[in-house]
Amino acid sequence: MSEKPLTEDMNAERWVKKFIDRIDKGCDPRDFGVMIGWFANAIMCGHDNARWEAEKEIQELKEKLIKARSLQKKKEFNSRFYVHDVHDF
Repeated sequence: MSEKPLTEDMNAERWVKKFIDRIDKGCDPRDFGVMIGWFANAIMCGHDNARWEAEKEIQELKEKLIKARSLQKKKEFNSRFYVHDVHDF
């Protein structure tokens, strides 16, 4: 299984290791642009993950609502059917 992209991983230790790798490859950690880019990506990773989790929860709730409505319709149908049968006798 391949490793997920860093921008989808909220593991701070992995972010630090990747940053150190960049420094080892010649990236200057004192460069303002480098720091802005790095931290902006880390912040957006947290934002995106929170959004993905919220979207997943919303989808799960929608599915539960659809199921509940379906069960309610069946219950209402069965109630009408039962009442109708009782009155026929």
